[in-house]
Amino acid sequence: AFHIRLVEQETFIKGDPDKLNGELQLDEQTEYLPYDVKFEVQSHNIKLYEVLGQGDFGVVVRGVVLGLAGRHFTDVAIKKIKSTANKTQLKALKSEIKIMVHIGRHINIVNMLGACCSEYASK
Repeated sequence: AFHIRLVEQETFIKGDPDKLNGELQLDEQTEYLPYDVKFEVQSHNIKLYEVLGQGDFGVVVRGVVLGLAGRHFTDVAIKKIKSTANKTQLKALKSEIKIMVHIGRHINIVNMLGACCSEYASK
């Protein structure tokens, strides 16, 4: 099981860009997109505060990230998956993260500043 998790984590990070199909929608093939590790935030640099809202499989929490973009701390909203989430819900969150990485900064979209995926990539 441990070897499979390492392979799954490597697949999450590297993706498989050769399998991307220009005729399909991006959300139909997010598993093929690579994850940009420059977005990775270590969990010990995240401080969580109060819950701002929640959905079926996740919560949004007010928080602070230390050392993000050269700043001492950055106030952020953190989307966190619930411990009761199933594999399908986790896959949806992973897909959302990869899409946000590839969209990049846009004036009309809430920007993703970072993600803490290392503990979820292999689940």
